[in-house]
Amino acid sequence: MTQAPAISIEKALELAGTFRRAGQREYAESIYRKIITGHPDSVDAWNNLANMLLERRALGESIECFQRALAIRPDFAFSHHNLAQAFAEAGQFEDALRHSSRAVELNPESPDFNLAFATLLLLLGRNEEGWRHYEWRLHQPEIKQQLENFPTPRWDGGSVNTLLVQEDQGYGDTFHFLRYLPIVARRSGAQIIFACREKLLPILEPNMPHGIKAVAISSGMPVCDAYVPLLSIPWALQSFDPLPMPAPYLHADEGRRKLLREHMGPARALRVGLSWEGSSEHPRNRIRSIAPDLLRPVLDLNGIEFYSLQLGKQIHHENLKDFMPQIRDFADTAALMSELDLLISVDTAAAHLAGALGRPVWTLLPFAPDWRWDLESETTPWYPTMRLFRQPVIDDWSQVIEQVASQIRSLVTS
Repeated sequence: MTQAPAISIEKALELAGTFRRAGQREYAESIYRKIITGHPDSVDAWNNLANMLLERRALGESIECFQRALAIRPDFAFSHHNLAQAFAEAGQFEDALRHSSRAVELNPESPDFNLAFATLLLLLGRNEEGWRHYEWRLHQPEIKQQLENFPTPRWDGGSVNTLLVQEDQGYGDTFHFLRYLPIVARRSGAQIIFACREKLLPILEPNMPHGIKAVAISSGMPVCDAYVPLLSIPWALQSFDPLPMPAPYLHADEGRRKLLREHMGPARALRVGLSWEGSSEHPRNRIRSIAPDLLRPVLDLNGIEFYSLQLGKQIHHENLKDFMPQIRDFADTAALMSELDLLISVDTAAAHLAGALGRPVWTLLPFAPDWRWDLESETTPWYPTMRLFRQPVIDDWSQVIEQVASQIRSLVTS
């Protein structure tokens, strides 16, 4: 019997890539392992296998595979970049920083490498250097395309007559960084126009500080003397430390609150809102969201009225009320939050909105948190009414949920 001819490494890598893109991950992984068995010097096989292991959260083996790739090709920038991500998600932040720095050194014009380096620097408190590298996010294709429509120069922190500020990231980032607008107004002396997505207008228009106007990006950009992306303000101001929130800067509409109160009826117990999942498009969503079944120790508590704050998702539980089908926009969400005693949320826009409203909010963080939450504290200078609950073990939400349940029981008792 004649044997089938062996295929080249290039063909095998291409086949594995095809299986991977088709979602047949086990086949792809087995091919990479077979390539490595026969050709242990294949950098691409080691690197691609490491990436697959990183995606399925096998962090230890992923790190080992990236290290094998780098032992063969020490100047492989992508392996340094991806190894930095694996180290960061494993909580080995200094190792992550070292490899991220090396990736930037090898490819200094890469927006992705610089942005990853920036978030590590910010997480570790190296804020000035972090904000400088964070500006590289503006070179990412989706943001760069937006900014190409702006004919005016970037604001440099000086005085101008009119200034356009544009949101440039997610809803949570927008709620977070709105606090800078009054400072920008004082520093620039300008008439400020804030350009945002249309979905944000119902909550932002009535909450804009005096002299600042919110407009929808889709309506076309007004001509101004200068513009600045919202998350570039710390760099433009050369203000690098977290800016504490002295008072709520968003407020729910009283008319909407009244309608919700009538719909909810009189409160018979502590009212707690829950948000357990972020946008699936977010690159960190797999580690920041919580599977609904894990929330049962909280939902099973007596003496609590739970309210879903999760759009498009349901948990069928007798203690959970779901008004979200009646929630039209963020202004309605803000009204609902303002009628609750406590919000419990993963690291998503709901947590930022609750914080900006000055509502008591417990934010549940993965083992490797987003840059703005630092590494240890239970509180944050960004939001005085927020308490942080952190995963003590990678990918293990059970201890966080137990701690939350215990703290809620204490609230009910008190």
